[in-house]
Order: sequence, then structure tokens, then C-alpha cells
Amino acid sequence: MKDAEMRCDEVRAALNDWIDGLLDEERRRAMEEHLKGCDGCAREAARLKRLVSLLRGLPRETAPVDL
Repeated sequence: MKDAEMRCDEVRAALNDWIDGLLDEERRRAMEEHLKGCDGCAREAARLKRLVSLLRGLPRETAPVDL
């Protein structure tokens, strides 16, 4: 089955799910094909991946019991 083409607005709306590995195979492939050909979306994806990586690297804090 040929992957459906995605528009920039669809790609940007799905970036978080793509980074988190939550897209099904067809949608993931369509996303990655779009990112190969769209510099704007590819830059946005790279920025978001970097941000997520930095946030995941932060130490986890435990909330106070009386919060």
C-alpha cells in the first residue's frame, strides 16, 4: 500500500506522537517521507526532538506529599 501524502499542518500536529513512537507504520512512513522533502517541517521536527531529548534528560523530582 502506498503511503498517503501528508500536509505540513498534519505533520506538525503529529510530531509529538512521531517522536514518542506512537504512530502506526503507514502514518510513520508518510511522516518521514514528508520530512525528507520539507525543510520547514524537518527543522521543526529537529527542534522538537532536541527539546524532548533535553527534557527527558532532566532529573525527576518527587512532589511533596502536602502539595
